[in-house]
Amino acid sequence: MEDDPTPKRNNQILRATSLVYSSLKFVSTLKQGRMQPDMVKTTPLCMSQYKRMFGTARIAEEKQDSIKVDAKSGHVVVLCRGQQYVFQALWPDGTLAITEPELKSNFAAIVKDAKQVKDEDIHKTAIGAFTTQIRHKWAKLRANLTENNNNNKEIFNVIDSALFIVCLDEESPITADERVANMLHGSYRMYKNVQVGSCCNRWYDKIQLIVCKNGAAGINFEHSTVDGLTVLRFASDVFADNIIQFAQSITKNTHGKNYISDMLQAPYRKPDKGNNDLDIEPKKMTMDLNWELQKSLRFAETQMSDLISRTETKTLEFRDYGKLFIVKNKMSPDGFVQVALNTAYYLLYGSFATAYESVNTKHYNHGRTEAGRTLSKEICEYAKNFDNPNLSNEEKLDLLQKCLYRQKITIKKCQSGRGVDRHLSGLKYMLKYDEGGVRRNFSFDANDAENPPEKKMKTPDIFKTNAYKTLKTTVLSTSNCGNPSLRMFGFGPVSEWGFGIGYIIKNDGLQFCISSGHRQTGRFVHTLKTYLQNVVQIMGMEKNATNISPLLKAETNTNNIDMNELNLDGNNFTVPRGKVSWLQDNDFDDGFGNYGYFDMGDLPLNAIDNTSTPDQAIAMVRSKSFVALKRMDDD
Repeated sequence: MEDDPTPKRNNQILRATSLVYSSLKFVSTLKQGRMQPDMVKTTPLCMSQYKRMFGTARIAEEKQDSIKVDAKSGHVVVLCRGQQYVFQALWPDGTLAITEPELKSNFAAIVKDAKQVKDEDIHKTAIGAFTTQIRHKWAKLRANLTENNNNNKEIFNVIDSALFIVCLDEESPITADERVANMLHGSYRMYKNVQVGSCCNRWYDKIQLIVCKNGAAGINFEHSTVDGLTVLRFASDVFADNIIQFAQSITKNTHGKNYISDMLQAPYRKPDKGNNDLDIEPKKMTMDLNWELQKSLRFAETQMSDLISRTETKTLEFRDYGKLFIVKNKMSPDGFVQVALNTAYYLLYGSFATAYESVNTKHYNHGRTEAGRTLSKEICEYAKNFDNPNLSNEEKLDLLQKCLYRQKITIKKCQSGRGVDRHLSGLKYMLKYDEGGVRRNFSFDANDAENPPEKKMKTPDIFKTNAYKTLKTTVLSTSNCGNPSLRMFGFGPVSEWGFGIGYIIKNDGLQFCISSGHRQTGRFVHTLKTYLQNVVQIMGMEKNATNISPLLKAETNTNNIDMNELNLDGNNFTVPRGKVSWLQDNDFDDGFGNYGYFDMGDLPLNAIDNTSTPDQAIAMVRSKSFVALKRMDDD
């Protein structure tokens, strides 16, 4: 996220207070049904994902994970130096139960208590490391933790049902590279040969608000229930509320009142301790770990540290030009970036890689994403000839425009439900599960000893082809997500030899966050930057060039194209004439809100809703087994 607009809030306790208070108002607005729908231009989008954003956890299970949702959740869990804390913040109906000064006092008390833990002991209670394990291993560990142990069961219930996790890190990342690495996987830092980095301060099965010691903040979320467009709305509204608070702090002295109204109005009701109401004071939770579990925790931390050590994350904040310049040159900003990514890969490696860009489909009921396959024959032709001295700039511009045109068609097809990946995934799912989402007693695995021969199902030939295997092993995983509330956006690679590429298209610049496990990430970033600097020569030597290839100047507007009229076979394509509006500026303002799709594996269709009553949820947080902290007095 961008830094808090109020300079004095850019320290840990104040930034955490501001973000959590605005987040609670967001949740309150959602719970009370006052949230306006998401919109893409004039089209309202499905809002179902928001119901699985808060009070939600991904539960590791032996064969397949499940999703647990507590619609009545009103408490927040805080991680600090590997310790776990909890306090109530909302009434079951979404009414605020805590004030901003009380939040500040809670965070101050938590930080003070966590500092009492010795550095060399942080990893001993950092059970969040278990969430980084392979899912079936984590399922076994979770079962071992809760077997005949009511204290651990209770703590898991509290964590699983929490609105969200707040991670108070001791790190102070300065550079963009340091910030994105800390938000993605936490820092790697050793003390007396034990791990004390912020990687010990995470819980990856839930959405997490991460706040560093210097106020740098970010959001890390579990992707199986929500997509980036949903989380972007959350981040944007929270950041906007912070800006409004800043504006109010400026005007209150001159106007005598907050004449700028909150964009997130939320009612407040104070708990009455005498009536045994909600307990908004923080409590520490400590799990019981026997010797075997302590050893498993150490192994989990070691494996997590290995993953961090071989993951490289680099950023590129390209400021030479941005969306305004690209649109001025009559090009789609998102298509322009997609061509750049694929071309940069070719210029570095001399070959092409399987690539996708996620496409939002929330205009359908319960829509998620479709994988737009961005590598095309047109891009291959363009990339091979980008530095060809025998072609004129006009000829290269013609090739570039053909790439952009093809990309536009691909996105339109994906948006309209004509993508490939989700269709194939749906077919495979239908073979494995019945209409109720229950797994059929058939096995695709010929070596499966648990099922008799009559229960074995032959894998359809299409899923054994090299084409399908290539499709499912994406090297360039890319997503466009962001607005002024975010400084950076990124994610890890989705295949062993892949790149995870998140980018934000701003009016005056392009922001990239690129990660990989085994590749030359920094070199790829340099190649991409060089391409972006050199491609302007194709459009004209000056940065303010407005050239467009005369060969494509009168082509069609894809917004009005009947897909059945297109001929996309072979190395070339033709378009129907007579629908000329190619040069309309709004045709290049991509508003489809993309975000990364990760292969989530086989998740059940239906979430498991927590049916606990509000009284039961409140009782868990007020449990006597949790150690209450004395809150700090307001400064």
